[in-house]
Amino acid sequence: MKKIKLLSLALLILAAAVGSVTAKDNEGKSKSFKIAKGGTLIVEVQRGNIMVQTSDKDEIQLDAVGISSEGQENIEATVSGNKLTVRYNQSEFDSDEVSFNFIVPTKLNFDLKTNSGDIKFKNNIDGNIFADTYGGNILTKNVAGNLKAETKGGDIVLGDISGGCNVNTYGGDISIGALTGNDTKISTSGGDIKIKKSTTGVSAKTYGGDIIVGDLGGDSELVTSGGDVIAANVIGNIRMETYGGDLKLDGAKGSVRAKTSGGNIEMKNIEGSVDIKTMSGSISIELNPARNSTSRISTNAGSIELTVPSFAKTTIDARIYVLGWWKEAKDTYKINSEFEVTTEDFDAEDKSIKSNYVLNGGGSVIHLKTTNDDITIRKSK
Repeated sequence: MKKIKLLSLALLILAAAVGSVTAKDNEGKSKSFKIAKGGTLIVEVQRGNIMVQTSDKDEIQLDAVGISSEGQENIEATVSGNKLTVRYNQSEFDSDEVSFNFIVPTKLNFDLKTNSGDIKFKNNIDGNIFADTYGGNILTKNVAGNLKAETKGGDIVLGDISGGCNVNTYGGDISIGALTGNDTKISTSGGDIKIKKSTTGVSAKTYGGDIIVGDLGGDSELVTSGGDVIAANVIGNIRMETYGGDLKLDGAKGSVRAKTSGGNIEMKNIEGSVDIKTMSGSISIELNPARNSTSRISTNAGSIELTVPSFAKTTIDARIYVLGWWKEAKDTYKINSEFEVTTEDFDAEDKSIKSNYVLNGGGSVIHLKTTNDDITIRKSK
């Protein structure tokens, strides 16, 4: 009995010692590399988070946390000129929480890849960033440079970006601050896209969420297969499209193309021309038409409300097509206008109600078309 007790005690002491060594091994060992401002950090790891913060020193410090002592020996770190390359393949002795923590100069370029983990920048960066992860989120503060980021299974959250911005995720949301660079392309297969504002044009596409964008300073396209599209203060041409939601635009100077297969369209303070259509929904638009432009506004199942300035030099062609019993329908659906009508017609053969308005001698042309619903034309106040 005494031998058994002594053996049990010895095993407990040995287990505690092994646990202590393992914990110590996984705490990580700090390594420093002489890399000056303007250099490059390349990281390729099989698994683990990549975390970056900045300092004023001309060096890169690496702490590899959660990696066993055996694994620490397998970290490949190579300096070539002003470039540091770090590579690591997973060890069977590593913990579940592996993290490569870097302290870097404030001005640096990055090429970061991990097959499973987050990539996070804790401070503003002066340099270019390429970030790629198969199973995590990507987060940055402000970036004074070009940025390209891709994740197969996470969100992307960015601060202000002053260079080109190319971002893609296959399974998450995208949120970006202010954009001031050219060549912005944003896409996600399964989430929302939110952009605070951009001084240039933006291409944003999602197959399963909303797109919400602030000020836009150039030609843009916003396309979603399953959500709403909301934008404001566009200087330039814009294309908005959704297959299952509403379209909203507050302020634009240029050409507007908008289409939804199953939602309403609401537009305010538009200066230029429009080509907008919904298969099933109502349309409300405030339009100051550009000189000699042509605009088309149509819905297959909903009302149309158009507001134009009283000084606009334009011709408005409004038509309601009737499906069903003509005699009853022609008394049910109306074209209402605060402007004096120039010509009107009830065409029984074509089953259509038509009104034409020539304002201030005409100039631009606005076509309005709906089916089995009303059209209202107002003067802007």
